[in-house]
Amino acid sequence: MSAEILEDQTQQTPTNDWQQLYESQQKRVEELERIIAAGRINQTPVDKNWKPAMTAERLRALWGERRYNTSSETDRLTAIGVEPNIDRGLLVRLFGLASQGNDGREATELMRTNPARYRLLKEAAKALRIA
Repeated sequence: MSAEILEDQTQQTPTNDWQQLYESQQKRVEELERIIAAGRINQTPVDKNWKPAMTAERLRALWGERRYNTSSETDRLTAIGVEPNIDRGLLVRLFGLASQGNDGREATELMRTNPARYRLLKEAAKALRIA
């Protein structure tokens, strides 16, 4: 009789292992689906009329032409509210001349997907005299 019980336990163990593996994978899939769904929820449209508090034109008017033109790029970017270590290559690609590799597609896509970031980067490009 004990041999039958032992045999029953060995037959049930692989099934239980597979069942546990299946259930753990199902939980993982559900968790990943929740994460993906949460990412979709946060893609709400941003107010398209949003503008940075300080624009390059306002900064120029506030500081005056002489101070604005003699100030460093770091000072201008910081005053506008942009990190000074921003990638200049990105700004050139987005807002530079066609000869610098700008065809307008990347800037248009950024304007559609994240208008607030687009406007902030546009002001940074103006402050660096790229746009």
